[in-house]
Amino acid sequence: MSKLTNIVDKKELSLHFDGNKIGVVTALQSELDALIRLAKNDHEIVTPSRVYHKLTFQENGTEFTVIGHSLNKMGMTSMTITLMEMLSDFSLEYLALIGIAAGSDSENQDFGDLLIPTKIFNYESGKYTQDKEEKIIFTSDKDSHDVDTDIIQQLSVIANNQNILDSIQNAWHEKKGYKLKAHVDNFACGSSVVASKCRVAEIEKDIARKYIGIDMETYAIVAVNQLKAKVEPKMFAIKAITDFADSDKDNTAHSYASFTASKFFLEFCSRILVDRIKEKRVRHAI
Repeated sequence: MSKLTNIVDKKELSLHFDGNKIGVVTALQSELDALIRLAKNDHEIVTPSRVYHKLTFQENGTEFTVIGHSLNKMGMTSMTITLMEMLSDFSLEYLALIGIAAGSDSENQDFGDLLIPTKIFNYESGKYTQDKEEKIIFTSDKDSHDVDTDIIQQLSVIANNQNILDSIQNAWHEKKGYKLKAHVDNFACGSSVVASKCRVAEIEKDIARKYIGIDMETYAIVAVNQLKAKVEPKMFAIKAITDFADSDKDNTAHSYASFTASKFFLEFCSRILVDRIKEKRVRHAI
């Protein structure tokens, strides 16, 4: 079921989202649509500057709501601005970035596999110089920040449960010839779309770390977290592989990857986050 509400004064947002403690942002509308399709109810709130979705889910016997928003525009700058505005508009305890990304290892990864970043690198941060032959040289400053350790530990509980991963894959309408996997490790982020296997290898060399995937937005969550001095909400990312940033890059696996990222997010919320929010409320009430 869906419902539409238009508001003129953004102060009215608190009336519609009072008590909601989990937020989710996607770069593309198609990524958010994958999550909306899994919702029991979708209440769309249109403000003068943003469109938010109050999404109600029924997962694993638990009902909960999430505030959803899509940038509909890729890039770290747009994501950073949006995250900051959501932190201003809502009193969230958890804020997730979900959607699709490129994998970095086609030999050990498959389309739809989950990517859980632990340390996120801005691989385009560094310095350009030139040598005596006037060849341009880029030196990375290996700029990176860690995702909250506690959140990573909790995400790993779901990522390491193959039964849950199998249930996610089996919920997709097409049978796959491989098992869904989750990869928890370093992640790379930059401002450009990458469709070159050589560039993928260069990025690993630049940041001096092996990494599991690459996109254009995820660094924003750790950058904002640093600006907020690591106060709530706790921010994290759940991405799924749609391509391998090579010459074969296309949208064939876009829908499946958007689905697995969304479904994994809901598993995490229903099995862990909802209970943690309830426990915190009980502690504060004592």
